[in-house]
Amino acid sequence: MKRLSARQYATALDAALTDSGRPNMSVIAGQFLHRLRRDRAMRLMPRILEHLKVLESARHGRIRVTVEAPTSEAADALLKHIKKADATVIIDPSLRRGLAVTIDDRRLDASLTGRLHQLHRSLVSSS
Repeated sequence: MKRLSARQYATALDAALTDSGRPNMSVIAGQFLHRLRRDRAMRLMPRILEHLKVLESARHGRIRVTVEAPTSEAADALLKHIKKADATVIIDPSLRRGLAVTIDDRRLDASLTGRLHQLHRSLVSSS
């Protein structure tokens, strides 16, 4: 049996909900959950929900942005420049300096912690 990605599950659920006019939500949700259990894919549910949020934002001409920052001031400084976005802010003091930004499903990690992890991975792979 071919395994589906979280994005494929989210796209299928989104299509079922939007293509059928006035869908019977409980029937669709029940069938969807049954399919996830059958495929042993319940662990994908958090990622499926994130993909559904991306699809919903795109339908309204908006992008999904998640900003991870060590302080709320750092996140607010970035978000005041972003228009037409559904933003989520995660305060993570372990990032120390810089930001990690996820736009839709692409991640840019410009934090000190992220750079140190990247340096560590390159040193380990070169030895």
